[in-house]
Formats: sequence, structure tokens, C-alpha cells
Amino acid sequence: MWTKCARRRIFSKFDKAAKYKDFRVMLDKEGKNIDACTIGIPDHMHATVALACMQRGKHVYVEKPLRRTPWEARLLADAALKYKVATQMGNQGYSHESIRTAAEIVWSGEIGDVTEVHVSASPGTHPTGLQEPPAENSVPGTLDWDLWLGDATMRPYAAEYTPYNWRGFFDFGTGQIGSWGIHTMGPVNLALQLGAPLSVELVQDSGRSKLTFPERAVSKFNFPARGEMPPVTIFWHDSARPDDPEAYRVPGLENETILPPSENLGEKGRGRPAGLRTNAGGPPP
Repeated sequence: MWTKCARRRIFSKFDKAAKYKDFRVMLDKEGKNIDACTIGIPDHMHATVALACMQRGKHVYVEKPLRRTPWEARLLADAALKYKVATQMGNQGYSHESIRTAAEIVWSGEIGDVTEVHVSASPGTHPTGLQEPPAENSVPGTLDWDLWLGDATMRPYAAEYTPYNWRGFFDFGTGQIGSWGIHTMGPVNLALQLGAPLSVELVQDSGRSKLTFPERAVSKFNFPARGEMPPVTIFWHDSARPDDPEAYRVPGLENETILPPSENLGEKGRGRPAGLRTNAGGPPP
């Protein structure tokens, strides 16, 4: 997932540290020297590696999303109890003060009962809506394709899979909901004390594919009452764009901008501060 430059910096900084391509070899050789493991590899191998670590008594910090499927998430939850290790799912967004502030506003009763929430993320850079597998490419000399695939079905290597775009493929990633949805729905989960939903419904989609996530989708999650909090419906607007009316307008507030578009400081009479870079790392306009 890192760029080549980032890897070079890390490898140079810790040039004396042993480096392994196979986590199983690392655990066998270094197990006695390891107390805990951080797992930040592609989504499809999160549970496999985390479980192997926990079985050896290693505490684990597993980057979000915890895993691709609910079954595998339950497997890890059971393993944490069985092997008596400390575990945490990485979600840096929860550490931000704004998340706690939003939750405290809800808990104070200041905005009343929350019965409907709309959450969105803009399109990612990974492929969506593919109708055919990507064309085969030569495997880079720095990549062990068999090990990278792990427990996924064997297939020819394609440049579209690495180093990041695996995120858009069902076999490897969890799309925008697993990438940014975990962050943007974080305050909703915390403030509304959500557990498991009663139902999940795909409301609409476009560019449906058997290989990748669709080009656009809206999902609805229905949650039961929690204590004194009433039932709530959460709408997830995947890969929303400014011209998608249902993502930026809600019933009863059709003339209100609920989710402001990016780069909207000009609309508010404020220019971008000199030297400020965009999220994409590009130069300021």
C-alpha cells in the first residue's frame, strides 16, 4: 500500500531490522521477540494474519476495515476471547476531537432524537463497475504474487490490483465503505451507540459488476431502539457526486445544502490560505 519512496525511507530508517515477505516465516523465526503485531495489509488477508498472530499469543492492532465479511469479524472477536489477547481495530478518525464533540452534542439532547442519518464518500481512485477482468501483466520483480494473493483465488497478475486499487475488487477489498465509510460513519456509530443492524438494503446502484464495487450505490441500514434512543435509519451514499440529488438533499430540506461540496470556501467568501495543499497533494489553485 505504501509508495516505493515511503518503503525506502522506512527500510533505510530501520535498516538493521529483519524483513520478511511471508508472515508465517516471520512468526516462526521471530515469535519469541514479538509481543504485538500491527496488521495493515490488503483487506482480504486481515483475518488470516490476525488469527495466526492471536493463536501465538500476540496482541494485535488490525487496521480498518477489520475484515471483508461479518463471519470473519465474528471469528476474530471469538479468537480475542479464546486466546486472551488485547486487540484493537485501527480507525484513526475516532481519535479526532470533532468525533467526540459530535457525540456529546447528540448525547446532550440538544438536537433531539435522531431517526435518520445520511453519510457519504466521494468516488475513490480504484476501479469500479468492471465487466471484464483486467488484462494480465508481468509480475513486478519486487512482488511475490502467490503470497500477495494469500487465501484469494489464483488469477493472473494485473497492474490494476497493486499497490492500492485492490480496494475496489470484491475478492480483495471493501470499496469506499471500507475505506472512507468507516471514518465518515464513525461519529454516527459512536454518538448513536449502534450495534448490529436489523436489516441492510441496497436502495439503488449503477455500474453493477461481478468483479468490483459498482460505480455508484445507496444502501440503507435499519437499527433498532437502543435504550432511550429511537430506531434509526442510516443511508450510505457510496461514491456520491455533487449532482447526485439524494446525497446532498433530504426530504423536507430540499432547498438546503446538507453536504457541502469540496473546495467551497469561495462560496463562503473565504479564499484558500496561501500554500495550503489539497487532499490530493496538488498545488493550491
